[in-house]
Amino acid sequence: MDEKLARKLQQVGEHFNLPGPFFNYEEIHTGNVNHTYRADYIRDDGTGMARIKSYLVQRVNTYAFRDPVGLMDNIDKVTEYIHQKRPGQTCLHFHHTADRKTYLFEGDEFWRICNYVPSVTFDSCDD
Repeated sequence: MDEKLARKLQQVGEHFNLPGPFFNYEEIHTGNVNHTYRADYIRDDGTGMARIKSYLVQRVNTYAFRDPVGLMDNIDKVTEYIHQKRPGQTCLHFHHTADRKTYLFEGDEFWRICNYVPSVTFDSCDD
């Protein structure tokens, strides 16, 4: 584990008020635009037992996405609309900072966090 990167991911999570202590991370290598990580936190499951809660943390490529704030404003509107139309179903959800932003712009780094949804990704298909 890269300790410098782990600390950075932990700091980003603190800005988004993720509950529980940071535990671990794994880089996700699919995709070729953003740097994407699964960050794991330890949470109490309500019975006093610990469980792992995962989040998807992305450092957005601001060269490819020239207006990342506008991008996140649009994504937030769409995901909130879907969530309202499908309550109780698993939907993409971006977390907010203390000042209600769905992103953290720190220096030249633009970060966002959403719930991690386990899935299968295909890089190609046969037909």
